[in-house]
Amino acid sequence: MTTETLSKQSMEMEKKKREMVEVVKPSLVAPNGETPKHNIWLSNLDFNVTNYHIPVVYIYRNCNGDRSAVAGALKAALADALVPFYPLAGRIGVDPDGRKEIHCTGEGAVFAVARSDRSIDEELGDFAPSPEMMRLVPPLSGPSYSPSILFMAQVTFFKCNGMTLGVASQHLGTDGHSTMHFINHWCKVARGIIQLDVPPFLDRTVLRSRSPPNPDLFYAIGYNPNSASGTAAGAPFTTTILKLSRKQVALLKIRSEQESTFQAITAHVWRCACLARKLAPNRMTRVYLVVDVRSRLKPALPCGYFGNAICKISAAATSEEIVSKPISFGAHKVRDAIDRVADEYARSVIDYIELAGKNERRTDWLGFSEADLLANSWLGLRFQDADFGWGSPELVRNAMSLVAGHVYVVSDRDGGVSVPISLETENMDRFKKGFYEGLEE
Repeated sequence: MTTETLSKQSMEMEKKKREMVEVVKPSLVAPNGETPKHNIWLSNLDFNVTNYHIPVVYIYRNCNGDRSAVAGALKAALADALVPFYPLAGRIGVDPDGRKEIHCTGEGAVFAVARSDRSIDEELGDFAPSPEMMRLVPPLSGPSYSPSILFMAQVTFFKCNGMTLGVASQHLGTDGHSTMHFINHWCKVARGIIQLDVPPFLDRTVLRSRSPPNPDLFYAIGYNPNSASGTAAGAPFTTTILKLSRKQVALLKIRSEQESTFQAITAHVWRCACLARKLAPNRMTRVYLVVDVRSRLKPALPCGYFGNAICKISAAATSEEIVSKPISFGAHKVRDAIDRVADEYARSVIDYIELAGKNERRTDWLGFSEADLLANSWLGLRFQDADFGWGSPELVRNAMSLVAGHVYVVSDRDGGVSVPISLETENMDRFKKGFYEGLEE
């Protein structure tokens, strides 16, 4: 068989895959009412994130009823929900100095309806981030969808009466907490509950830098320009989801000396990754953590603050320390790092970004390397509130991983925990084997 024949077969298979989910009706949904037209200043914490749309998929097993009626009801509810959350109907623009901001134009959010002739399980397998999952959110680029759009949603119906809602929110505009605030209100509107419990707080100037800026604490505990010894950006990686039962989680918490679920699991993943990657004993390895600072600032941010309110920090140790010492050692490292993210640290991060200047308003300064992990906790996010009228989602999953070493910790309905992780393809089998060693029930 020739190389040309193989190439043609590969292209045909890819085309067939794309056709498994057919988008039948994309449109723009504007707020169902008059909304203010003005520009919203973005804080430095809005620039402290990756500039892309975050793709998340909500999975519902049983969505009975006429599909056209369901899609129409969701679209109408979206238009109503966008009235108080009107910035999501706007666009990312720039001010006269070239600094990005939100232009509240009321142009609308993207809403697409799609269908598949397969069941959810046939289409998605283990629900790990993948190209299959990405087909369940609107395309993140293309002639129909400008990168400046702040919110996109796609409803996909399957032959098994299942449905998925894939959303993609521009990270410059919202973090996970704010996006969930909006989605849960959208769900309430779809169920006929119009009253908004917590209005979005839209003024981000409460996160302005200090005068003069003082990033000293950030430099002292958050930034080490010599920490990077390479980059994981181009490494081929594989993504999988590993599950822990309630008993296995409890065992890890005991071994971590009763640290939190997130800290115990992150320490366990850290140890398994060091072993799977075969890191040299003296190799410095880090876990980068994303910490919500809404309640850590003084004063705390107003209830309903709508925007990015997250800071990054890292826990560091040598590979030998993580591998040879008890899991409690890594768990304490993670806890101590999180505890350092208080008001002074967050203000110091904001000041650092201010001094970096408008052309460098991101903190990818941390130098993510092939020895590192980036750990996110979804344990506190109220996914169960995302009920459009047919029950809470069975699963909520990130649809895409950007780099090897990215790990999430997500609650399961049965009291256990799922751990979606992306790791270098050559190391994944060793990681999976080590992950369950000593945890057999």
